[in-house]
Amino acid sequence: METGAQAVFFNHLYDSISMVRDQQVKDDLRSNGILVQSFNADLLYEPWEVLDDQQQPYTTFKSFWDRCLAMPYAPPLPVPEPTGPLPAVPGYSSLELHEVDWFMSPEQEASTEALAHRWDPAGQAAVARLEAFLSKGLPSFEHDRAKTDRESTTMLSPWIHFGSISVRHIYYRVAQKHAEWQSAGVDKGKSCLDFLQQMGYREYSRYLAFHFPFITERSMLAHLRAVPWRLDQSAFKAWRQGLTGYPLVDAGMRQLWSMGWCHNRVRVVASHFLVKHLLLPWQWGLKHLWDCQIDADLECDALGWQYVSGCLSDAHPFSYMVDLEQEWKRFDPDGHYVRRWLPVLSQLPTQYINQPWKAPPEVLEEAGVELGLNYPWPIITPDAAKQGVALASQVVERCAANSSGSSGSSSGTAYGMLARKEPYRAPTDPSMMSSFLAASIQGASGWQEKLPPLYIHSATGHPLSLHHSAQQRPIWGPSLGLGALAGLGFKVAGEKRTGGMAG
Repeated sequence: METGAQAVFFNHLYDSISMVRDQQVKDDLRSNGILVQSFNADLLYEPWEVLDDQQQPYTTFKSFWDRCLAMPYAPPLPVPEPTGPLPAVPGYSSLELHEVDWFMSPEQEASTEALAHRWDPAGQAAVARLEAFLSKGLPSFEHDRAKTDRESTTMLSPWIHFGSISVRHIYYRVAQKHAEWQSAGVDKGKSCLDFLQQMGYREYSRYLAFHFPFITERSMLAHLRAVPWRLDQSAFKAWRQGLTGYPLVDAGMRQLWSMGWCHNRVRVVASHFLVKHLLLPWQWGLKHLWDCQIDADLECDALGWQYVSGCLSDAHPFSYMVDLEQEWKRFDPDGHYVRRWLPVLSQLPTQYINQPWKAPPEVLEEAGVELGLNYPWPIITPDAAKQGVALASQVVERCAANSSGSSGSSSGTAYGMLARKEPYRAPTDPSMMSSFLAASIQGASGWQEKLPPLYIHSATGHPLSLHHSAQQRPIWGPSLGLGALAGLGFKVAGEKRTGGMAG
């Protein structure tokens, strides 16, 4: 339908597909004599504004964020909210949302009904949440930002994603609050800087996506593309449905499924578990979170997955593993978070809430927990997970050794001892890819046989095969556990939930 418009205005996006599409739209409109302008409404600074002295992009977050904080000019002020809706074009009718048959099917709408009770997409709701956080959450953000047993974050990511509130509005309200505290003689500068740094990670994700468009598909460091992943769909399903046997991981996946959102620290733990404990490709996790999150953000999610997988020049090496026991002791010490999202474990004493397999039989019985029936045994033991990462790291180390001087390799030291920072060589350098490939193939035969099996019974050490029948399998394996999910409130068939989620 032609409207006779003489000008078109829209805001920038920074992923490669959107940029190519938007440029094509600009070219087509301009060829027809129509004025086209696009604007920055998503970032404090455009990616091409933040460069080093050689006019090259930064490749570590610290150098990028230090430069942002030292920019000679402040971010643009947020534009005031319109006083009302723009006037409708006369002579053109518009459909109501419920009249659009392609937006959401009845089945999809029913599957996301609960989200309407948890999220209000209006801008006023976003502003109210921000103001509540500024008065209650920001003063203690320095200490509480990673706590999962309380509301320690703004939970504004869905509103930011859909444009209900801008990052500039948040930035300047935090700056204003900091000025108010300073004038009152209250020192909350560290909390304010920590909070702005969290916003900085979002800025950095778009910065990398603009300068390195492949970030959503493959590792920033070329030798990390040689990780020999375990392609196990059954283990992936257990992770998605919160059935790994590790309560903190499972609670996070249940919250994600229920709310379309979960705490950032839990996302890190669950993502790390997928990549390091299960050795499943980070791209699988990226796709699943894109399907499930109401705040699904391609660039932010890709940055997070690249970081936990050791694929960034300033990330931990691939051999690094998060200590899950230390995670729950630090961020959910009393088990409040796990009890909320895993009610089947709620009656367990605090000392066993995050490790129910260590509880004596009489404690399990009193708490109503039947491992292997209403809650699974761990899908893999910590020792077996470490063994798997060590084997996979051997391949990565060979690639690093064969790529001396390449991106992310060490400079005169063994891989993992001292990660090289900048200058940064493009990870797609063709002259290096053949050596990476050769190193990854070397010794690949027999690697899978060395890898410890999944579904290990923590008490007996017996591997539990997915292909065993229920009679052959004495303790829970994922295929048996999935049949006993009715008591957990899970629907096994028709698992995929769409609609209402970004993406």
